[in-house]
Amino acid sequence: MSLAVRAAAVVGLGALAVHSFVSAGNSPEELFGGWLYNGLQLLATVTLLLGAMRARGAERLGFVVLAIGLAASAAGDFYYTLALSESATSPSPADVGYVLFYVAGYIGLVLLLRARTRGLAANVWLDGAIAATGVASVAVAVLLGSIVDLTEGPVATVAVNLVYPLGDAMLFAAVVGVFVLGGRRLDPGS
Repeated sequence: MSLAVRAAAVVGLGALAVHSFVSAGNSPEELFGGWLYNGLQLLATVTLLLGAMRARGAERLGFVVLAIGLAASAAGDFYYTLALSESATSPSPADVGYVLFYVAGYIGLVLLLRARTRGLAANVWLDGAIAATGVASVAVAVLLGSIVDLTEGPVATVAVNLVYPLGDAMLFAAVVGVFVLGGRRLDPGS
């Protein structure tokens, strides 16, 4: 990636961060929350795909699957920006992209983990599974009651609104499990 593209990404992320922390709704939300955010997400997707093309062997598939998930989420955000920003409905086609991100995230993490951790003992895998399950249990126990209390509407809307926090908790748990498994370095050369 060229230095100019990297600089543009850093400036864009900085502008979005400043906007997020400083703005109280008094700024051009369509520019920052819509187009700048979507542009940065598209840049991240392209960057991930370019990185996937440089990866070798089984890792390449893991990165491609992650890029597909990020692209699906970006497509959902673009749809939301163009079609739903004034009158959001749930479920919508944007939700399909958001949910596909979770599915691709789980699959991509597993593929990358399998490519980078060959010959781990069963007890190490068990440690990772226990850590992931523990984190997911705590997250769901802490969050689920509040989320269910705040969610109302038709069954489809409630179901979609529950997918996001549960998906976040599960993805976070999967990442924790990966870190536990990575008690050693998680790269092909280790």
